[in-house]
Amino acid sequence: MALVFAKRYKALIITLHRRNRRMNKIFTLIITILSITGCGKTFTIPIDQNLLSEEMATVIIFNVSGYDMPPPLEVLVDNKVVGLIKPEAPLKIEVNAGNHDFYVRRPKGSLVIQRKTSKFFNFGKVYYMKVWLERGVFVSSLRIDSANPITHYNTFIHN
Repeated sequence: MALVFAKRYKALIITLHRRNRRMNKIFTLIITILSITGCGKTFTIPIDQNLLSEEMATVIIFNVSGYDMPPPLEVLVDNKVVGLIKPEAPLKIEVNAGNHDFYVRRPKGSLVIQRKTSKFFNFGKVYYMKVWLERGVFVSSLRIDSANPITHYNTFIHN
């Protein structure tokens, strides 16, 4: 009787030990996933859609990429720096009516190509442009393109 009990007790201990190893692996996996994904948060950023001036065009530039790009990035209009853009704060500027070239200066030491965007603006209107990173196999492009009117956007911000 004692021998049967000892064998069953040993089998129970071995089973619990195996389950414990599986639980440790699962626990480690859960902690790893939580630590990787818990390093940032998605935010909804509101956009002020009001004109800055009736005599000029208002341009709202926003960065939806968030985590993909190192903020802040310099925005240039006609080769002049007009401001910095961060994922959590859109840039709102005025430009004269007419054609203008927009681009975002690439971070120093990066293998990112800057792409210029030319657009014609009318006075008294609000225009929306978004900054995004087009990823390539060997090189990526940093773009600023026209966007549809929006009241807000979502972005992922790294803590």
